[in-house]
Amino acid sequence: MKTRLQIDAGWRVPARAAWRGHLRRLRLRRVLASRGADGSRNDIQLLVQLGGEYRIVDWFALTAEIGYLQDFTDLRVPADHEGGMPDPAEYKQFQGWFGVRAFL
Repeated sequence: MKTRLQIDAGWRVPARAAWRGHLRRLRLRRVLASRGADGSRNDIQLLVQLGGEYRIVDWFALTAEIGYLQDFTDLRVPADHEGGMPDPAEYKQFQGWFGVRAFL
């Protein structure tokens, strides 16, 4: 399953916004077989990003982007040592960027 959606909106003002995201199924085989985990791994990955740009003048703009990525899985990574707790393999990632763009 792979779904991608991207919306890009521009108005008559010097601003632009874009939304991007996907929801997909990742199939990985034989993960960490040397550490006791076996079989295949099926993950669901979700990505959502929102970005924007504001042009102050024709050659100079401020840009920003925020994003969220999450991987859903039931795989647990076995502990490195005896008595240790297994770690879940799923993760969440937040990111944010701010910058300038100059056309010289």
